[in-house]
Amino acid sequence: MAIEWRPLESKWTPSSDNWRLSTPEDPTASTLVLNSKCLVDSGSPTAVAIHRWLKPLEDPPNINIYYDVETDETEICLPRMNLDFILRKTGLESKQFRGMIVDTQQYLGTFLGLRNKLVLKDTQGTFHPLYVVVPPSRIFNRV
Repeated sequence: MAIEWRPLESKWTPSSDNWRLSTPEDPTASTLVLNSKCLVDSGSPTAVAIHRWLKPLEDPPNINIYYDVETDETEICLPRMNLDFILRKTGLESKQFRGMIVDTQQYLGTFLGLRNKLVLKDTQGTFHPLYVVVPPSRIFNRV
């Protein structure tokens, strides 16, 4: 059995371009699928780790995590910020800032009041160039 989300203009027409919730024999193993992408359970260890990394930028309910069966990649989307990442062995790699990954060391040495930021470094691990992503609505902490 499957439940398909369809747009109102084609509510009676099935399409592979629509999200489907498939429910196998085990109802706890339901999967939300779009073509080759499966939505990753927000309670999985992978999702929890990704949420922890991206928490300074976005709240977990607004972080979409997909596993693509065809490419064997985990994609992370922050739609409200137009940011996308791919989970690699080296870390979270940015799609918008090519060759940059989320730095495990988020300390900048300055901007002490700036807590909601994400520091990116180049994939080779050198310190420069360094990018800092700051969400517009979370710039300063309230005192």
